[in-house]
Amino acid sequence: MTTAADGSLARGGRLHFGVPDTDIEVWLLDLDTLDATARERLLALPSDLDRRASEARRLARAVVRHWLGELLGRAPEVLALSTPATGKPALPDAGIAFNASHTGPWLALAWSRTLPDVGLDIEQLGQRRNFAAMTRRYFHPHEAALWERTPVAGQEDTWLRTWTRKEAVLKGHGLGLRLILRNLDTTSSTISHASIGHWLAHSRHAGPGDRLMVSVAWPRPATQD
Repeated sequence: MTTAADGSLARGGRLHFGVPDTDIEVWLLDLDTLDATARERLLALPSDLDRRASEARRLARAVVRHWLGELLGRAPEVLALSTPATGKPALPDAGIAFNASHTGPWLALAWSRTLPDVGLDIEQLGQRRNFAAMTRRYFHPHEAALWERTPVAGQEDTWLRTWTRKEAVLKGHGLGLRLILRNLDTTSSTISHASIGHWLAHSRHAGPGDRLMVSVAWPRPATQD
């Protein structure tokens, strides 16, 4: 992972990494590193969000707009960024597929110039969660079995990897929570379901101390069918 300095957005810059065997890039930023001037400028950008959205959410969306403008060589305020009913951000005729995720102070953007869709989810390690209860409610039996046989020291890692892969696939497709989570099995190298087709995913740690779990998903190319 490398650091790309971006003084206009953060003193510490943003972290980024590439997904192996794809052109997908992932950018991560700790929003708490933004100074007051940068926050004010970003929050002044047009927003597709409801005015009742929290400042944290509006700030995250403004950074996404700024990043997309950078990628496309356009002013961020003129981008026709929208959020359809699916919840998947859209930008008509952008020429790139993208997806964003926000947890705590961390924001991430995944993007590709060649793939039709990209999904992304990030979660912080060290949060208080009832893993056992959530596993029973949301995990496919194969996923639950994998988590249960994982040594205690690695259970949080296994759980977050499974969860973020589910979220990344569903966000990438746009189906979201309209698919019952227990019906989606992410334990195979190809993640498949009749409602969404076949997907590939890549998961890794990121951020200071590797305290973030990041999963990216994309449709399996037809050449691999």
